[in-house]
Amino acid sequence: MSSDDGILRLIEVYVPEADTCAFHLDESGARILDFVNDASEAECDRYLNAALDVKVIPYGGLLYVCHAFESGSWNDAPVNYYSDEVLYQNLIDSQPKQLALTIEVIDLAKKNRIACREARLNEEMTATLLRVLQAQRKRGLDELMAIESLGEPGEMLHLISQPGIPEIQEIKVDSDARTVQVRADMTPPREKNEPRARWILRSLERFPTVDFRLYSEMAAFTIAVGEKPEWRHCFFPVGEVIATELERTEDQLRQQLIELGADPDENEDYIQETIDGFGDQTYAFTNFAVVLNWHPSQGVYRFDQGILKNLYLTTLPIHLDPTILTRLPEYCVYVETPGLATENGECLHGFFAMIESLAWDDSDNSEYLSYCYLSLDHGPPDRLGTSRVLRLNLSKPTLKDAVETLSEIDPDSGLWRSRLDLQAWITPLLSQLLYICSTEPEIRSGSDPQRQPTRPIPKKTRKGYKLFPPTSATVWECGWRTGAAIRFDRSRQEALQSAMGEGRRSPRGHVRRAHWHVFYAGPKDSQTREIRLHWLSMINVNLNMKSDRPTVIRPVKQDSVINPS
Repeated sequence: MSSDDGILRLIEVYVPEADTCAFHLDESGARILDFVNDASEAECDRYLNAALDVKVIPYGGLLYVCHAFESGSWNDAPVNYYSDEVLYQNLIDSQPKQLALTIEVIDLAKKNRIACREARLNEEMTATLLRVLQAQRKRGLDELMAIESLGEPGEMLHLISQPGIPEIQEIKVDSDARTVQVRADMTPPREKNEPRARWILRSLERFPTVDFRLYSEMAAFTIAVGEKPEWRHCFFPVGEVIATELERTEDQLRQQLIELGADPDENEDYIQETIDGFGDQTYAFTNFAVVLNWHPSQGVYRFDQGILKNLYLTTLPIHLDPTILTRLPEYCVYVETPGLATENGECLHGFFAMIESLAWDDSDNSEYLSYCYLSLDHGPPDRLGTSRVLRLNLSKPTLKDAVETLSEIDPDSGLWRSRLDLQAWITPLLSQLLYICSTEPEIRSGSDPQRQPTRPIPKKTRKGYKLFPPTSATVWECGWRTGAAIRFDRSRQEALQSAMGEGRRSPRGHVRRAHWHVFYAGPKDSQTREIRLHWLSMINVNLNMKSDRPTVIRPVKQDSVINPS
C-alpha cells in the first residue's frame, strides 16, 4: 500500500506509539486508528479477514470504544468531544441509530495503512456513546484529561465499570498512587411515604457492584445441603461479607485480565496488590453488611410519641447481661429516632442495628463472641448522607462493660477507634433496642395487627430453596397501648379542667419515672434460667389504661420459679 498524506498528518497530530489506538472524528465519519509496528504478512491478513468484535465501555465519565480481532487482545480507544467541537455537535445533532465506524490499522514503521474495516455499533451502544459524550461536555475537560494523564486506560478498567453514566459530582486523581476516585450521585428519588431505610436499600441496589441476590442464593444453598452456619442471630456476619466481596473482586479482576488479553496466572502480584488495596473498603463492606442483614425482613420500628420521651430518658440497666440484645426479632432492625441528633448536631433520622454471634471453634458446645453493629442514618431530611458505623462487644459480663467497648469505624483506614465520649449519647438508642428485646413488648403492624416480626428463612419450592425478600418495608408500631392511654387521659383531664374552671382539680394522669425491671425465671443454678426484662412506665397516677388496650390472656407455667434479682 502506498503512503497517504492523510495518514502522515494523523501520525503528526497524535504522535502515537505502537500497540495503541485512538478515536478520530472527521468529515468522513467516525474512525478508530489502530497503530502497529512492522506488521508481518500473517498479521496483515488477520487485520483484513479475521472476525471483528466491537463494544462501548463507559466508566467514571470516560468512554472507550473497544475492538478486538479474532484471537487477539482488546484495544481501547478513548472517545472525547474535544477533538473537534463542531464535528462533535454535528454528531450529537444527527442522532444516528447505528453509528457507522471505520477501523484502520496503520503501520508506524512504514507509515501506511495496512487494513481498513467497516463496522457498525448497534442501537444500544450508539445511544450509550452519544449519552456519555454529552455527559463529558457537561462535566468539562480538565478532570477528564487528568484521568487520562495517568496512563493506559486498560490499567484502570477495573476501577469503575458500570452501565450508563450517573451524574458525576467529584473526581479525585492521585498521580503518585495512580488511582482515581469518582463520586457520583446514585441516589434514586424517594417515593411518597417511603421509610428512609427502604430508600437507603434502593440506593445501594443501584450500585452494580452490590449483589443482594448472591447472598440470598448462598443462604438458600446452605439450607438445601443441610449445612449449619458458624454464626447465629444474623443473616450473614460482617467478616463473611468482607471475605465474599474480596473473593468476588479477585474473580472480576481475573476475568477483566482475560478480556484484555493478559494471563491472570502471570499477573498474581498485580491481583494481590489490588486486593490489598481494598483494605480501606472495610467501612463500605461493613455498612453494606448491616443493610444486607436488613434486606430479608425490612422492618422499621416506629415508637409511639406518647412514650418516646420517657424511653429516651430511662436509665440503662447497667448490670443487665448485654446478650439480651440477641433477642432482636429480625436479623437487623431499623429504628426511627425523632427528636434526636448526633453529637455534632446533625439530625438523626434512625439507625440500623444488627447482632452477630461468631463461634470460637468448631465444636458443638462452642462459646460465641457477639457484637452489636449500629449504622447511623443522619443528615439533611431531603437526601441520604454517609452513614457512621458503631460497634459494641456484647461478650461482656454487664451492659455497662459492653458500652465501654463502644467504637466507630474510620471510613478512610477501616480501623475501629474507641468512642468512649459517646457512652451517654448512645443511651436512647440502646433503650429503644432493649424495649424491642424486652419480654412481651407492645409491637404490632398497622396493616395486620395479628402479624409479628420474624426472621425469614429460605422456603422450599419446586425449583429448590429460595428466599423471598419483601418488596416494601413493614412499619412496626411500638408502645401503642401505653401511648394511647396517655393521650386519652390527657384529653380527659383537659376536658375535665375546662368544665370545672379554676376549682379544685384532680391530679393529672401521668407516668412516674420509667425504669427497667429485670427478673429471672427458672432454677437459680440452671443453664436454662431465663432473663426477663420489662420496661415499666406502668406506675401510673390517674391513668386510664383501658383505652385502646384489649384484654390479653396468657397461660401461666406452673413449674416456673420466679427469683427477683
